[in-house]
Amino acid sequence: LGSQGGARLVLGPVHLASNRAAAALATDPGTILELTDATVVDTLSRALDLDFGRGLDVELGARATVTRGRFARNREIAIFADGRGTELTLLDLEVRDTRGREAVGDQGGGMAVQRGTHATVERAAFLANRGVGVFVGGEGTWCGMTGVDVRGTLEMGVADPACGCAAGTAVVVMESAAAELIGFRL
Repeated sequence: LGSQGGARLVLGPVHLASNRAAAALATDPGTILELTDATVVDTLSRALDLDFGRGLDVELGARATVTRGRFARNREIAIFADGRGTELTLLDLEVRDTRGREAVGDQGGGMAVQRGTHATVERAAFLANRGVGVFVGGEGTWCGMTGVDVRGTLEMGVADPACGCAAGTAVVVMESAAAELIGFRL
């Protein structure tokens, strides 16, 4: 499922299962992706190199909103948002059991918001993901989280060279990023 080049895609309810590389993708400035009552499960790695497997991938200035979502057993990072101008809004969701990259075994995080992305997360649970439950990194990146629960983050098995971490860490904020955590439970 993809939205790019300034397109607007609104879906709900939607069930995305066993897709490759990214179950839902939004790229480019002006692009809008809205998912309501979304279930995104079991995303597979890219066949070419056994990399990726993201549930939601928002990049290059796109905007995505998920209202009432469940992400389970995706690979690498369940929800990924990257780049200046990129906006992510997540309301009422559960992200759990993300598996590592098939090719290497690292990663497995619940959410990564980075390199200038602005994200808002309200009423969410990140449960039993791997390595880092929630990652916020990069200059200009901002993530506001209210009523968020991050529990049971597991070890990756292989250290991630980007952050040097392998142990289960609930939240990592680094590289001049900012995060506001209100009503947060670890």
